[in-house]
Amino acid sequence: MKKQFCNFAAFFLALCLMCPLILPTEAQAANSGTCGENLTWNLDENGTLTISGTGDMTNFSWIGYAPWYQNRELVQALVIEDGVTHLGDNAFAGCANMTSVTIPDSVVSIGEGVFHYCPELVYTEYNGAKYLGNENNPHMVLIGLLNSHATSAFIHEDTKIIYEYAFEYSDTTSIIIPDGLISISSYAFYGCNELTSVTIPGSVTSIGHSAFYNCTSLASVTICEGVSNIDTYAFRHCINLTSITIPGSITNIGECAFESCTSLESVILSEGVANIGERAFWNCTSLTAITIPGTVNTVGWGAFQNCTSLISVILSDGVACIEESAFYDCTSLTAITIPGSVTGMDRSAFAYCPKLWHVLFTGTEEQWYAAWEDPDDIEQLNAIIHTNCTGNEILDLGNKICTICCANAGHTHDGDALTEEASCETSGMFTFTCTTCGVAVEEIIPPTGHSYGEWIEIKAPTIEETGLSQRICGKCGNIEQVELEQLDPEPEPEPEPEPEPEPEPEPEPEPEPEPEPEPEPEPEPEPEPEPEPEPEPEPEPTNPKPSWWPNSAGDGSFEDADNNDRDSDGSVIWVIIVSVTVSAAISGGIVAIALKKKK
Repeated sequence: MKKQFCNFAAFFLALCLMCPLILPTEAQAANSGTCGENLTWNLDENGTLTISGTGDMTNFSWIGYAPWYQNRELVQALVIEDGVTHLGDNAFAGCANMTSVTIPDSVVSIGEGVFHYCPELVYTEYNGAKYLGNENNPHMVLIGLLNSHATSAFIHEDTKIIYEYAFEYSDTTSIIIPDGLISISSYAFYGCNELTSVTIPGSVTSIGHSAFYNCTSLASVTICEGVSNIDTYAFRHCINLTSITIPGSITNIGECAFESCTSLESVILSEGVANIGERAFWNCTSLTAITIPGTVNTVGWGAFQNCTSLISVILSDGVACIEESAFYDCTSLTAITIPGSVTGMDRSAFAYCPKLWHVLFTGTEEQWYAAWEDPDDIEQLNAIIHTNCTGNEILDLGNKICTICCANAGHTHDGDALTEEASCETSGMFTFTCTTCGVAVEEIIPPTGHSYGEWIEIKAPTIEETGLSQRICGKCGNIEQVELEQLDPEPEPEPEPEPEPEPEPEPEPEPEPEPEPEPEPEPEPEPEPEPEPEPEPEPEPTNPKPSWWPNSAGDGSFEDADNNDRDSDGSVIWVIIVSVTVSAAISGGIVAIALKKKK
């Protein structure tokens, strides 16, 4: 056991002796490396830190992440060579012994916290402010004011960058930003409650994060054409700002850029603006109308949420997406124009807009339903949906009637209409402003047409010349003429034909004799009634004799069954008997002859 303990102690002692060789101390830390895609750094033995290459430096999310941080106390001077364009966040923070910095003209932006905790830095002073730069331009970067209570500040004309917090909480009431300034860094004018106006020249590429945040007296902001980016929170809570014009060079309006600018009544977004970030105009409670150009692709989440005075919104053709809560709780919104280019609308985009009475959609009804993520969400809208609109129907509305509905009902005016009278040949114009919906209405008055009198012959036609006839309009005096054709020469009279002799009258035909009347048919004699049948005699007892049988006397007389006188028809009966006998004989002969022939 004791031997094992001795072995462990020997191993631990050897490890401790080897640690200086394995883990470098601050003095042994690396003195070169990379700090960007195309940038390198080197710390020499004299304490000069040099950044070389081209392009942007890496942003370091926290103090101590820079690769030279372990040697920060050795840094005496910083030289940034020409070609570097951006100094990364927190890059040189904590270099407490650094006294000088050289920043070339190629640098166009400086990140947050770059020179924090550098108390020994020596600045160039000018007109109450301190600067960093290079030998040729020592006023390259305005670092801050020497006296925060100064009421005015003049920025050197060669200044390219206003560093973060440069004017923070100062009493400056006015400031002139020179042409040529490139960048306004984050929080540059944060909390300047006395600042009333500012003009940002077109040379500025970016207005940094929270650059004018909480400038509560700022009433006028002019952003010149050329500025390309308004970063997040740039003008947040500028509660006295009444209007802003965003030039077309601005490609991005950042998140919450104008949030809670409660006095902002007018926002003009120029063609060219590409993105409206989340909550960009949230809680701008005085804004009454907004037109969003077609270059904007997306109206971000909550972009105009709680704009309670917003009455009319027009989205131009080209806008593709209206995100969640974009117009949430716009309680005064009465009408909105949405282009057919919109292919995505979230269910809460128009939630809690109780006065949204009219939606004008420039696409088809099929496109309208297809644009919603869930078509059932359309039921949340109590508005009248007008499809296939032109996009020009909506004005600022203060009532429930849009221009389409008003036109269907008939526009009204108060009698002060401007009228251009129509003439006989030209149209007139009836122009007025509808007192119901406020739209400017132009109604064409058709030409009245001429009112001519009767035709008057002013030159009679002859055989050799045409004539002329005219009539005059009783309203404008216009004369209308027509040419009358020449007269034809009179033809020579033809000889009268000889009268034809009158034909002799044909003799009248003799009247046909009237047909004799047919004798009336004699009436058919009525049929005599059939005699009633005599009752049959009762049969004689036995061996009866017919009435024609000769009597027993043998005298050739007959006796009837009753032994009465002989039958008066006896002779006839006999004739019949004879005839039958003869006929039978003849028939038999004929039959015999026929049979003989057959054989």
